[in-house]
Amino acid sequence: MSIVYIWIYTLFLVGVWGFFILARLHSHQFKEFSKNIVPITQLLFFTLLTLSILGYMLLIFWWNDGGNLDIRIPSSDQNSSNNIIY
Repeated sequence: MSIVYIWIYTLFLVGVWGFFILARLHSHQFKEFSKNIVPITQLLFFTLLTLSILGYMLLIFWWNDGGNLDIRIPSSDQNSSNNIIY
């Protein structure tokens, strides 16, 4: 099942990086109009690269952990949740 998650994440990243490449091409085309386009694009590149690598690392560590998310919901008092006070 973890392979499916990696494929879904990869397809998501292909879309995000595709939009980034398109934005980068436009930023180089229109860099004369603003001095902030190129630095912001570089910042966006490093942010996307960091998030992409961290995402794969989290998926791989989760996969090595057995792929089980152990979410514990604290039990609440059944009587207090059923009483509605108007």
